[in-house]
Parts: sequence; C-alpha cells; structure tokens
Amino acid sequence: MNVKIRKRENKNFTKVYVDIYYGFGKREYITVGKLYPPNNNPMVIKANEAVKKQAIEIVTQIKKGNNPYSFHSTSTYTLNSDFTDYFKCIAERKKDSSSQYISSYNHFMKFIGFKKISFQDLNKELVSRFQDYLFDKALSKKKMPLSNNTAVAYFEKLSIVINASIEEEIIAKNPIYSLKLKRKYIQPQRSFLTLDEIKRLENQPLGEHGVLKRAFLFSCYTGFRFGDILKLKRSNIYSIDGSKYACSFKMEKTKEPLVIPLNQKAYNLIKNELSKKPNERIFEGLTYSQSNVIISKWVESAEIYKHITYHNSRHTFACNLIQTNSDIFEVKNLLGHQDIKTTMVYAKTTSERLRSSVERLD
Repeated sequence: MNVKIRKRENKNFTKVYVDIYYGFGKREYITVGKLYPPNNNPMVIKANEAVKKQAIEIVTQIKKGNNPYSFHSTSTYTLNSDFTDYFKCIAERKKDSSSQYISSYNHFMKFIGFKKISFQDLNKELVSRFQDYLFDKALSKKKMPLSNNTAVAYFEKLSIVINASIEEEIIAKNPIYSLKLKRKYIQPQRSFLTLDEIKRLENQPLGEHGVLKRAFLFSCYTGFRFGDILKLKRSNIYSIDGSKYACSFKMEKTKEPLVIPLNQKAYNLIKNELSKKPNERIFEGLTYSQSNVIISKWVESAEIYKHITYHNSRHTFACNLIQTNSDIFEVKNLLGHQDIKTTMVYAKTTSERLRSSVERLD
C-alpha cells in the first residue's frame, strides 16, 4: 500500500487530499480540506496550517494500519441480504442526530407491506413507486399528508442509505439517480439570531437542560450541525499556540474533514470539558429528543419571537459572519460547503433582512 498527500490547484483555493493505492488497480482518495490564500489573515493562516496538520495525521494513522476515514469495504452484506435490515441499522445508528432516518424507514416498511426485500430488489420501478407514495399517500403521525419538504427529506434519506451500501461495495449504483424527481426541496426562510439575541440567550437560564444550552450557543459560534456536536470528543479539540484552540473533525453529513478555529466565546463554553479523556464526549448527556421544543420555549422566554430550531444555530453562525463582512469563500470553508452556491443562500438572507430594515423607514 502506498499513501501520499496530494494537492490540486483551483481558482480560489488548493484542494488537499490523501491518495491511497492498495495495489491491483484499487485506489481511494480522502479529501482533507482546502487551503486559501492567507492574505495576512491570521484566521486563514491558522486554518491552512490545521488542514496540513490533519493531512499528516491521516497519513500517519493509515500507515499504522488505522484508517477511520476509509470507505473500503468491510461489509458482511451481499446482494441477497435483507436491505430493510440494513436500512434499519443505519436509521438506528443515526436516530440520536436525526429522527428523519427512522421516519423514512417506517414509511418505507409501510410502503412495502412490512416484508423483507433484498438489495437486488432495489430498482428504478421500486424507488419511483416509493416516491409517489411519499407525495401522494403517506400520512404523518397526525394523519395529515406529508409536507413537500418532509417527503423530499424522507426520500433523500433512502438515497443516502443506498449510497452507503455502494460505499460498502454491496451494490454498484443508486437507482434513484436515474429517476426524474417528482418534486424538489423548497428553501424556507432562514431565521437566525443577531449577536444581541445570542447575548440574551446567554443570560437566559435553561434549568436542567444546561448541556443543550451550551451546545446550541457553541453552534452559534462555530456552525456545528447537531450530529457533529453530538459526537464531538476531547480528542477533536487541540491548541494552536497554547492560547488559541480549534476543532478538527469529520463531518457526519459529508464525511469530509473540517477544521474550525474557536473564538473566545466558543472556547469558554467548553473549557471546563478539556480535562476529559480523549475519547469522552464534550457535550455528554446531549440528546436530540425534544431539543427543538425546548429551544423554542427558551427562545420565547428571552422575548425573541422567531421560529428557532437547533439547526438555526448554524444559520446564525453563517449570517453573522457575512454581516461582519467576512469573505464569502472563508465562510464557505468554515461551513464545510462543497459549492459556493450553498453559502450564497446566507448572503441572500442577510441582504433581504437589511432591505427589510430599510423599507421600514418608508
């Protein structure tokens, strides 16, 4: 096996990745991150150094025979195995960070009549009928038709599970990719908290849910998704120069490594956890159950009248960066976005808010 760090130049950044050659034509690439022109910006310089350090660490671990980043197949499933069992296993594994996997699995089981189907049974006709079922027949727990975005999300979860089986080399292709999607996700209005509103929440107690309060505020200052916060361990936090800290982790959603420098407020929220052992969770005791209901009541108790869920903490991080005139490509890098168009949505949100503020003067 041969392992090398490679770089690919692009217009606005340099992509860093690890090239693993197993022999016999078998190769794998692990994306580490992006290097941006420093332009004497201390944050960018430190982020670039962290990406380089992460690449070296990945190579070191692989050469030691420990490769937690690899998708190389170790699956015990075959084409004749029960796909519903595989779907259930992934849904159970992800239920702490997203209940949508369990809901998608439950709707899929109801759709197929609670019977077993093999991986071989996954074809265009089957997934097409499941898509029709979600949009035309499926009902929520309240016996109401699923909303457009909920149906899209459940269908997307099936696609993610199928893609996982491709990564494990169980099947060769995803039948959903050859399908014309019936509907698309409709981008809702993104609510976010201003810096003043964040300060009000910092001063607003949350009783027995203190760990949720710390996690939410930490995400407001870092952009972490709930799934990544849930898995954040002491080993993911490291010191840059003895006084500054950063988080280095692998995003659950994209499987891409990411480095986030911590500002003082983010550091203060976790500094008491830094005495933990490397494999211990920073936000021990945090669960997804009822978190959005608790956050909604907490926000209202601070006299903030916006629809806020946990994920809005990520919107808050992005929008406040843009409002403080951060470079859009720096924001893209900090959010771990693959496409600048995704980041531009936040720029549009903040510009619309500014326009609304001005128009109130009419």
